[in-house]
Amino acid sequence: MNNIAIQTRCIAATETTGTRIRARTKDGHEITIGFDHKLSGMRVHYEAVRDLVAAYDLDWDLTGLRYGETSDGYVFVFADSVVDF
Repeated sequence: MNNIAIQTRCIAATETTGTRIRARTKDGHEITIGFDHKLSGMRVHYEAVRDLVAAYDLDWDLTGLRYGETSDGYVFVFADSVVDF
């Protein structure tokens, strides 16, 4: 599971679509979901990560997932992604 990062970002609403969250990996896995206004902050971005894993039927254990905030979303990484040199 090392070196997998999932980046999320908030996509602003337009006249025709509501606010959305996009989650993607560098390997081309990508999903866009509607923004659940019942959730806040990191939690709504985490839901996009969960939906991405489910949509691609990925065997990724999200237990212990780490995250950090960016200018327009979050980056999620797995606990075993460590700097080791």
